[in-house]
Amino acid sequence: AIGETLATLQGQWRQAELIRLVSVDPATVEGIETIEAPAVPGGVSATLCATLNALARDYDYVAALNAGDRLDPDALQRFALEAARAGMPDLLYCDEIVPSADAPWVRYKPGWDVTRLRQSAYLGDWVWYKGATLTRLGGFDSSRAGAEEYDYQLRLSETAPRVVRLPEALFVRDNAARRDDIAVEDFVAAAEAALASHLARLGMPAAIGKRQFVGLFRHERKVADPGTALLLLCDGADVASVNQRLTALLEPPVARLPIILAAFAPRPDVADYFTQIDAQRAGLGQSVRAITATGAAAFAAALALVEAPHLAILDARATPATPDWLSVLRTKLADPGVAMAGGRTLVPGAGGTSQPMLQGPIVIGAPVRLGHGYAPDSGRMGAWLLVDQEASAITPPGLLARTELLRGCALAELSGDAFWIDLCAQLRAGGQRLVWTPDASFEAATPIFEIDQEGRFRTGSPAAAALPWRDDYHHPALSLREDLLVPETRTGFIAPTPEDATSVLFTGPGPGAEPILAAARALRATA
Repeated sequence: AIGETLATLQGQWRQAELIRLVSVDPATVEGIETIEAPAVPGGVSATLCATLNALARDYDYVAALNAGDRLDPDALQRFALEAARAGMPDLLYCDEIVPSADAPWVRYKPGWDVTRLRQSAYLGDWVWYKGATLTRLGGFDSSRAGAEEYDYQLRLSETAPRVVRLPEALFVRDNAARRDDIAVEDFVAAAEAALASHLARLGMPAAIGKRQFVGLFRHERKVADPGTALLLLCDGADVASVNQRLTALLEPPVARLPIILAAFAPRPDVADYFTQIDAQRAGLGQSVRAITATGAAAFAAALALVEAPHLAILDARATPATPDWLSVLRTKLADPGVAMAGGRTLVPGAGGTSQPMLQGPIVIGAPVRLGHGYAPDSGRMGAWLLVDQEASAITPPGLLARTELLRGCALAELSGDAFWIDLCAQLRAGGQRLVWTPDASFEAATPIFEIDQEGRFRTGSPAAAALPWRDDYHHPALSLREDLLVPETRTGFIAPTPEDATSVLFTGPGPGAEPILAAARALRATA
């Protein structure tokens, strides 16, 4: 395994300036210094931390490979060129190829997402760390053996770093490779301790809980309600549905919240219902109000009535499947950098099957919502959907937002997804983040999304008009039609007809292919 990995390093078009071998076994490799590590659990990791920390003082970047892992022949060159192009960022990472019993598949990784990082060490291996930054932040901590890179990534995220993802699979993981003889439970404990310390430093302490799969975490904390109002959006609903939802909301745990009924385009019977409620507002007091305006004016009028710091937004056609959904979403706003949090939507499966299907957030550049075609708790590639994550836009049926930040947005005369993409673009332009979570679920028996297939959101605010054609959260698996993430399980390395020309994977063949790959790189740059 060591020989195979060293061969791929020595076969690089651009050679590494220095290679060090860390091993518990004596090894002699011509031209490469071997550093012997103690033959105890954690010994290799501790020695690796010390070695990388020392090298970081003298080199632009340091990185580690496990024995058995392999690099494409242009991997070092691609990283070096990207580092130079991006002005020497603090961290670079790439996609990877994962061998399996059937055939290799590509693990496409999302862009830099600190929310996701706090629940999953998703950057994987073969990460380049800028030496000066690593030294400034104290280097890798050997007390986090097994999770030393994750611990550093979390510490780095506290410094507003510049992070670059190369959307290319330049690295082949050896599933049998292990850096150290550390038990899985010890690695998980080290990762949990690193995460707990990170959250405590940020003033967001939480107990760290485990999710469905090893290496996925949840944050468990109680957050006091600073004051919440609830906006019930009634578009597409009839009076019976609105009454049913309103009756449920007047019961615990939502009871006692001020409730506002509104719609962008209400059905005639619902508009009459709103008029009747508005006429009785003197008797109803502040507990239930109805907005008779329509369009964006309805949302503006609702905001004008809200005095609470938080505004919950619920679609009348959906049923909360998580009883404490408000408390769950409130924990996401414990992060002062989060403007709005939303839960996942569960819709009936194809053909009316009993197995619900997931509808997640919006990622600009993908034709359908994240998670389309997946069951709620799908594993393997669907595990991307099992942690909190940022998105381009989140929409009802279930949201919780900071009222003042919503008031700071210009409300264009849009509806459906177009309205929410425009609103979310403005929040993000102000430096805020949007968080989608799988921890709060809402069931919808009928279609409730008004898809913006024409891209009407670009007629809204300047922030929406300036959105890129694909978002930073985008990765190639999200640009393919039909079931998102399913392409990650396909055999082979290249989709035959990629939706996104820049997602084509240019790796291999071996020596002598430089002209072919150079031409492919140039083509990619102009695609």
